[in-house]
Amino acid sequence: MTKDLREKNIYDRGKLVKIYFNGEKILAYEGENLASALYASNKKILRSSPNLNMPRGIFCLIGSCQECLLLVNGKRKLACLTYIKENMLIESI
Repeated sequence: MTKDLREKNIYDRGKLVKIYFNGEKILAYEGENLASALYASNKKILRSSPNLNMPRGIFCLIGSCQECLLLVNGKRKLACLTYIKENMLIESI
């Protein structure tokens, strides 16, 4: 399990749930933005660029850049526009 980078005891959060990123269990809060949950779990490289195989991660956080594109339960989704639900299966593309 990776270190949690979230602020402690400052905010009311949703229910604590498990999600899976590339097979690794991560704890996140229901309703939390997927990009934020991954970043808070120290997952900063989300995928590799298709042509040069360069690391890609969170960039704009508004859905414009497409850098956080992942497979979420088998469907292509932007992490910045996807919200946590229990037992999500997230994979790098």
